Amino acid sequence: VTDGNTTVASLLAWLKVDLEKANKNREAVPWIVVHGHRSIYCSCDGDCHADARKVRKEMEPILFDYGVDFFINGHEHNYERMWPTYKDKSDQSNVNPRAPIYVVTGAAGSQEMHEPFIFPQPSWSAS
Repeated sequence: VTDGNTTVASLLAWLKVDLEKANKNREAVPWIVVHGHRSIYCSCDGDCHADARKVRKEMEPILFDYGVDFFINGHEHNYERMWPTYKDKSDQSNVNPRAPIYVVTGAAGSQEMHEPFIFPQPSWSAS
């Protein structure tokens, strides 16, 4: 964000307040879905290492603590779905998940294929 007013701290504070409200409304809306641009987990290329780790460091504890069900993002021009994952670990089951499920869906029908999967698939990646 480059509006001159928003900082990482203010963005994360806003997210916590919003997730608190969402949790109070779980009976009416049982799923909490967060959407972002950058990946928190992905495995295709270099963005999935340094850049994803930066976002993960700040956001993963918040998403976990507030019981987020899904985090959906783009940025990578491909599709990848993770098992419920926290701190790089997953029990590889979607039955009663104990952590957020991360979905990268940045392909949108693109046939560019300029971001192929070049690294071995980690155990938390389901696709």
